[in-house]
Amino acid sequence: MTQPIQQLRIIAEPKAFYRERYGSEIDKSENVAKRYIRAEDKNQFKLEYPTIEISGEWYDAIDRPYVRVASVTVPNESVSMACVHPYPLDTDDSSVVKDRSNNAIYFPITNGDFMSGRKSFLLTRRKLLQKELRSHSPFRVIDSNQRHIPCIANKQRSKQLIKLYQLWKSQLVFSLAKRVDDNVFNVFPGTSVLSQVMMDEMNQKRHEVTAAAASVVTTDDQDVKFVTCAPEKGNWAGGDNVLMVLTKLDRKKALHIYFDYVELNQKKNIRYEFVDMKTIAFQTPACLMVPNDQNRTVSIVAMQDETIIAKFNFLYLAPSILSTTNVCSSCHSIEFYGNPFLSGRATVSMKVLGT
Repeated sequence: MTQPIQQLRIIAEPKAFYRERYGSEIDKSENVAKRYIRAEDKNQFKLEYPTIEISGEWYDAIDRPYVRVASVTVPNESVSMACVHPYPLDTDDSSVVKDRSNNAIYFPITNGDFMSGRKSFLLTRRKLLQKELRSHSPFRVIDSNQRHIPCIANKQRSKQLIKLYQLWKSQLVFSLAKRVDDNVFNVFPGTSVLSQVMMDEMNQKRHEVTAAAASVVTTDDQDVKFVTCAPEKGNWAGGDNVLMVLTKLDRKKALHIYFDYVELNQKKNIRYEFVDMKTIAFQTPACLMVPNDQNRTVSIVAMQDETIIAKFNFLYLAPSILSTTNVCSSCHSIEFYGNPFLSGRATVSMKVLGT
């Protein structure tokens, strides 16, 4: 057969903004849907994951057809070529062949893919720790043996690599390939297509935090606490990714973060992760208050050694459209019916504590 020259077509792009996850966060016991790179919400077929079109012409024309998915850096003013991205791609699909050296995965095109005319990819990507990045081998230009070796001091190598290659950005590359041996593939030239640029949303928030002036909050005892937080407001149903810079944080001491519902006399403990020496990241929980047409403010409190080191007033935005709600008189749980802010869930029960 003559080699196909048509470029593959993406019918569901990966989300432009997503959250990079360290290895400790990619836990199979957690919500699986949140681990994968998701597709943009507004795609023609309402697909959940990045998807390409599969041509029926390949069925008889290519023996053992595969799609290679690779991750590459985004060219910028400092580095003009796309290099193999160091953050490892992975999948739970046992039928694939993984090419670690090129950070690529080969997915077989199945009969089901030919019948549907498309193939979706369930991918995860692990963000490297700075110590892992520091020892990473020189970056290599994609589909080439050419290595890009910048002049970087070893002491600050990891941070400089992140800045030089803008590692908070990436693109997926989809290519048509033929398997010729157990671990040998021929990639058809001219078929590769780049996804839209994907950006780590936590990095964006870090820029917002850095640019924002430190918020000053005065507590009841008149102690002034400094903290910077982004975003400063979010969805009533929770799920917003928040970055908080704690200028008085002491990493040698245990840190306790909670949402303080003074009106309910309740505190909601929060799981967090460290982004750097003074910055933490976490997701907002659903607001515990009974929703109405009013926005509500809840304090996010940081404590060390039973002392408040930071306090920030987070604004929960009231649902724009309130549907019917039922408050059970015996257990004080709330049932929402068809609320749009609950992301399409038909019925959700939330316990109102402290009643």
